[in-house]
Amino acid sequence: MSFSFSSAGSESSSLRDRVYQHLAAVLQSRPLHRPVCLDQDAICRELRISRTPLRDALLRLEQEGMLEIRPRRGVFLRPVSKTELAEICRLLGLLEADALDSAFMQRDSLLTALENALHAQRCAAQAQDTTAFRRAERLFHRSFQETAQKTWRDALTAPLYRRLDVLACSRDSALRRCAPVLAVHERILDSLLRGNVTAAASILRYEYWTPESFVPADHDARFVPHVSAPTAA
Repeated sequence: MSFSFSSAGSESSSLRDRVYQHLAAVLQSRPLHRPVCLDQDAICRELRISRTPLRDALLRLEQEGMLEIRPRRGVFLRPVSKTELAEICRLLGLLEADALDSAFMQRDSLLTALENALHAQRCAAQAQDTTAFRRAERLFHRSFQETAQKTWRDALTAPLYRRLDVLACSRDSALRRCAPVLAVHERILDSLLRGNVTAAASILRYEYWTPESFVPADHDARFVPHVSAPTAA
């Protein structure tokens, strides 16, 4: 991937944002098993920028947990730890369950968005296109926030989604995820079609947003015990 940036006629803050967006996209495309050192000089050459906007973008990404700046050693991409994954799932489960209450006030728009995303997931799973499946899977979950029109949630969820995207996962593992994810999403949609928002929120928090939903079956990891869901009304 190669981008060229020109600072002519643009604010320095805009340049920093564009560098940040580019780096965030690159980091999302690199599943990690272990820390990886970034070549900052190569990034500056590729983007045709100075060290200043790069440094600002790296500091922002460090605050989001995407990387670690080690003095005199370099900048390292950070893989997601077991503890961090559990916390990400807990937070996203809470945020989406909260968004669901607001989104359901626009029931027709929400259900249409979820049905379209679910259809796209089925097509991608049938074609064994794991990239398209993950994109449709994310669209399913973003539908709660977009329908709820709670823009502040984007600022909270976007960094958490990016952390999930650096999880290492083989193609076989990604394919095996499709069927169980589809089953969970179908149950969420079915609950909402019946007007049972409480049940849908419970499925979101305790069945989809769990570490087990994102760790490949061939990944040797022992996570915290699964939390039992409370009985939905």
